Amino acid sequence: VKSYWLGPHYFKEGQEGNDIRRTNVPDIRVAYRFETLCEELNLITQAVRSEELETLEEQG
Repeated sequence: VKSYWLGPHYFKEGQEGNDIRRTNVPDIRVAYRFETLCEELNLITQAVRSEELETLEEQG
């Protein structure tokens, strides 16, 4: 069902998964959303790691 509405490559990340004829979302917008998602995930990962380090320092 997804491939019918979003195109056969919907599972690929970023612009590779976008079929503008089906999604009506320009590639540049998809690229921006993907870049923003990656930055936010990186920020969360860094926060979790620093929290883990603080916990280890308190314990050891």
